[in-house]
Amino acid sequence: MNSIIPQYAVLDQLSIGVFIVDAEFNIQFWNTWMANSSQLSAENVVGQSLFNLYPQLINSRLNHALIASKEQKLPSVLSRVFNASPLPLFNQAKQLIKQSITVKPASMCESCSIIQVIDVSNAVAREKALEKQVLERQRAEAAKSAFLANMSHEIRTPLNGVIGMLELVADEPLSDKLQQFLQIASNSAESLLFIINDILDFSKIEAGKVDIDPVEFELLTFFEDIIASFIPAANKKAISLIFDSSHLETTLVRADKQRVRQILVNLLSNAIKFTEQGEVVVEVYLQKIDSQTAQLVCKVLDTGIGIEAHVIAKLFEPFQQSDSSISRRFGGTGLGLAIAKQLCHLMGGELTLSSKVGKGSCFEFEILLVTENIPSSQQFLHTSRCLIAESNRTQSALLQKQLETWGATVIRTFDSTQTGLALAANPRFDHLFIAEKLFLANKIFINTWQKEQQGQVIVLQDHWQESLDKYNTWHLTKPLFKTQILSVLHKHRPRNTVSLPKTASAKQTANTSRNHQCILVVEDNPINQIVAKECLKKLGYQYAVVEHGQAALDYLNTHPTPQINLILMDCQMPIMDGFTATAKIRAGEATEFYQHIPILALTANVIESERERCLQIGMNDFLAKPISLDILASLLDKWLMAKIQQVN
Repeated sequence: MNSIIPQYAVLDQLSIGVFIVDAEFNIQFWNTWMANSSQLSAENVVGQSLFNLYPQLINSRLNHALIASKEQKLPSVLSRVFNASPLPLFNQAKQLIKQSITVKPASMCESCSIIQVIDVSNAVAREKALEKQVLERQRAEAAKSAFLANMSHEIRTPLNGVIGMLELVADEPLSDKLQQFLQIASNSAESLLFIINDILDFSKIEAGKVDIDPVEFELLTFFEDIIASFIPAANKKAISLIFDSSHLETTLVRADKQRVRQILVNLLSNAIKFTEQGEVVVEVYLQKIDSQTAQLVCKVLDTGIGIEAHVIAKLFEPFQQSDSSISRRFGGTGLGLAIAKQLCHLMGGELTLSSKVGKGSCFEFEILLVTENIPSSQQFLHTSRCLIAESNRTQSALLQKQLETWGATVIRTFDSTQTGLALAANPRFDHLFIAEKLFLANKIFINTWQKEQQGQVIVLQDHWQESLDKYNTWHLTKPLFKTQILSVLHKHRPRNTVSLPKTASAKQTANTSRNHQCILVVEDNPINQIVAKECLKKLGYQYAVVEHGQAALDYLNTHPTPQINLILMDCQMPIMDGFTATAKIRAGEATEFYQHIPILALTANVIESERERCLQIGMNDFLAKPISLDILASLLDKWLMAKIQQVN
C-alpha cells in the first residue's frame, strides 16, 4: 500500500504517472497510472528501493536528478531528447512509452522527492513524422531543382541551334519574302525562349532559389539602353515611345541589374503588346531615404486596352490574365507579372497597377538600391530660350519639363502655323526643337531664321533619315534620351548625328586583331558546334573544336605553346564534363601555359546555382545558351583584352 496516501490521494486520480521516494530512494507512493504502465501494483513496490526495482537507473540522469532534489532542493526535467524511455513503462498496446520526467522536492514529506512521468509518445511520433515530412520535402525540392536544371539544359540546347542558325542566316542575301519568313521564325523562337525563362524563373521563386546579386552600374544609361531596345516594336505598331528622365541625373547605384532589367522589360513588353494606338511612357526618378539608400520609382504608362478593376489583383497571381481571350489573342504564360512582383518584394519594393478600361494602364514599381549621392540638375540653360514645335503633346510637355529643369525658358507650339507665328513674333530663340513634319513644312522659313538668328535647329525624327543631312540642322530620334539631348546642346558630336554613338554590333566589328586569336570550343552537341564555329568565323576568330573535357585536355597538352587564347567550355558532356576539365586545367594538368587561360562557361543551364558553380570551379564568366552573337563578341573582347593587358 502507499504509505502517504492521505496527503497525496488526489495524485492517484491523475492521468500521468506520479511516484514519491524518500531520502534513501525507497518508494513511498506509486499511483494507479504507474501501476498500470509498469504492471507493478503499489502493494508490490511501496517500501522497495527504486534502484533495486530498476538497477539500470543507478548511473542514470534520473539518479542525478534525485540527488539534486534531495541535497540541493532543486527541481529537474529529464528531456525526452536525451533519454526518451528511462523507465520500462508500456501502454495498453504493449508499446514502450516515450517519457518526459520531472523531479522536484515533495512539499509534504521531509527529504522526499516527487517524480512526475508524462507520456509523450504521441508528441515524439508527431515530431518524427514532421521530420520525415521535412526530409521528404527537401528531397522533393532537390529533385525539382535537378529537374529544372536538366529541363533547362535539354530545352535550351536545341533552341540554341534554332536561334543561332536563324541569326546566322539573317546576314545572308535573301529575298524580301524569305526575310519576312525568317523574321517570323526568329520572333517565334524568341517568344518560346521568353516562355521557358518565365517558367524557370517562377519555379525558382516558388522554391525560394532566387538570389539577389547587387552590382554597381549607371542608372540613366541603363534605362535608356533598355528602352532603346523596344524602339523597333513600338515603331512597328506606330506607337509613340516616350522616356521621362527629367528628374534623374547620371547616377551610380548598386542593385541587381539583371533583375531590374527583367522587371522593366516585362512591363514594357506588356505595355506595347496591349497598346494598339497612342503612346507608352516610361517615367523614372529616385527618392532619397538615408545617406546610402534610395528608392527607385519607375512608372510605365500606356494608352492600351485597360483592365477592369475586379481583375487587377488577379493579374499578379501565377498563370492569370484578365480573361482567357487575352492569352488566345496576345499569347503569354500569365507568369510575367507574378514574377515581377516577387522580384520587387525581394528587392524591398512593390509593384502596383492602376487602370481604366479603354483608357490605359499605369504599372508602377519601387525597389530599394544603394547610392551615396543623388545629383541635382545643373542650370546650364538659365539664359537660354527654347521653342518646342511638336504635335505630340505628351512628348512636347516632357521635353519642356526637361529643358526647364536645366533653367531654360520654353515656349511650345503644336502645328506649322503656330510655329511660324512664334518664330516671327519672338525670333530670339537659342534652340528650336521641331518635329520632322513641321520642319519640312516650314524648312525655307526656318533656314532663313537660322541664318539671321544663328539659333540651333534640332529636328525630332521618328526614324533616322539621311535626306535631312543637306540642311544645317542637328537631329534626334525618338524616344528622346537625356544623354542625347545634352550631347546635342553641348555640341559634343559632329553635326547631323542622330543619337549617342552606339557600340557597333558584333556583326560589324570583326576587329583585325581577332584574326590572331584562337578559341577552343569544348562542346558535344554537333549542331551547337556548328553554331559556335560560324559565330566565331563571323567575328573573325580562329577556332578549334573538341567534343568533351578529356579531349580538351589532350588538345591543350599536344599544343604546349600558347596557341589557344580562350576556351568556350560546355558544362554537361560525356566522358568528362566541363567542371572537371576546368578544375584540371586550373590544377596545371594541361601544362602551365594554359593554367590561367580565360574559360567561359557555355551552358544551357541558367539556374543561379549553376552560375555560382561555374565561377567557383575556376571559370571566368558565364554564357547562357542560346548564344547571342553580340553578347558572345562582348565577352570575348572583354576577356581577351584583359588577358592581353595582363601579359603586357
